[in-house]
Amino acid sequence: MNRRSLLAVIGGALAIILVWWFAIYAPRRSATATANSERTAAEARGRDLEVTLARLRELDRNRPQTEADLRALNAAIPATPDLATFILSANEIASQAGVDFLSIAPSPPAGAAAAGQPTSIGLSIQVRGDFFAVVDYLNRLEELERIVIVDTVSLAAQGGAAGAGATGTTGGATADPNALSVTLAAQMYTRAAPAGSTGTTGVTGITGATGTSGATGATGTTTTGGN
Repeated sequence: MNRRSLLAVIGGALAIILVWWFAIYAPRRSATATANSERTAAEARGRDLEVTLARLRELDRNRPQTEADLRALNAAIPATPDLATFILSANEIASQAGVDFLSIAPSPPAGAAAAGQPTSIGLSIQVRGDFFAVVDYLNRLEELERIVIVDTVSLAAQGGAAGAGATGTTGGATADPNALSVTLAAQMYTRAAPAGSTGTTGVTGITGATGTSGATGATGTTTTGGN
């Protein structure tokens, strides 16, 4: 084989190799690399989905507790002022505690201290009763589902006289000399927007039971003279 024939054979072999490389090997290599990359991405997505699925399963297991916490939050800081419900609850615990007078005067919702925080509703609560009844009422007030924060407490002894704003006893009965008159300055909260510039009229407070009326005296017998 002469030199020219040898070069022709070598050239043909190189041409075949180049055709094989570009036509067969390179595309397959690229496809393999793409497939490996896609497989790696799919494995990463699979791991992310497994993590997400585990979180969803955990949330589902905790759903009853989460719903209970949400209900408690809605009761503690409702979306509306809901003053009527609070006043009824406060009056109910007053009856349970045995206090003989209750007056509640709420104010319109005030602006929040910072963005995203609930607005506050000022409360003036007056309670009258004996020491143990008043203490029981304060404990029940603290245990309400609605959050009530007491800022100040003012105490005054009744000294046998009816308290300010209370209806006095009638028919000769006297007030309990051991009764205390307690005035609370408190606040509760709502997620409702604060009152506008014109203001919202507050709900009138509920006044508790009045004093017990005394017994009516017996009527004397009329005697008719004889003939």
